Amino acid sequence: MRRGLRKAFEASPTAVRRVCPVLCCNALLLFAAGCSTSYHQLSMSGGYTETELADDRFRVVFRGSGYSRYEQANDFAMLRACELTLERGFKYFELTEESLRHHSVPGALGIDEPYKRLEIRCFKEKPEGVEVLDAAVERQLLQQKYKLQ
Repeated sequence: MRRGLRKAFEASPTAVRRVCPVLCCNALLLFAAGCSTSYHQLSMSGGYTETELADDRFRVVFRGSGYSRYEQANDFAMLRACELTLERGFKYFELTEESLRHHSVPGALGIDEPYKRLEIRCFKEKPEGVEVLDAAVERQLLQQKYKLQ
């Protein structure tokens, strides 16, 4: 392998110099993609938490890593809200409060971690006059989008 690279460099040093930055950029992008927060409970690399506020009310928070997109933090908070609704025996939920913000990583210039907070109220039956989401339908859409089980 080393001989092949040496021959390529000797034959066309300009071509190799052009290819090296492209390969390095691709390697960096793959590394960064691997660092984005996956869907899991809160750990050092981000994740979700939930708090029961009442029998039918919950707060869900998803904190991403510095490599996570805001859309992903939003979707993963919604996914946890769907799962929590279904786990507690409900079918529908209403978003009663939501916020999306970021927090800067101390000592790391330019790195922001997305932070999504939801408060939900759950229902066993679809209520009249309240805008609700069907937890099973929303969960399926988000699981398909992120190729989750």
